[in-house]
Amino acid sequence: MRHLVKGDSGKPAFLLIGNQPILVYCLFTGGAGHGPSIHGSRREVQKAMDELCSGYKLEEFDFMSMGR
Repeated sequence: MRHLVKGDSGKPAFLLIGNQPILVYCLFTGGAGHGPSIHGSRREVQKAMDELCSGYKLEEFDFMSMGR
């Protein structure tokens, strides 16, 4: 788990494809483009999803499939 940093926004960044939200990253240090890849936090994200609204599964999205 990451410790909060002064000014932490903690806001998730989503990309909408059709009507499906794709979680790209979460801002931990502030500023545009700052934030770790979500892959390192998969377990934490899935746990939060389970606690907030069970039944959803975090899955990888293949951006390469969009050009096909």
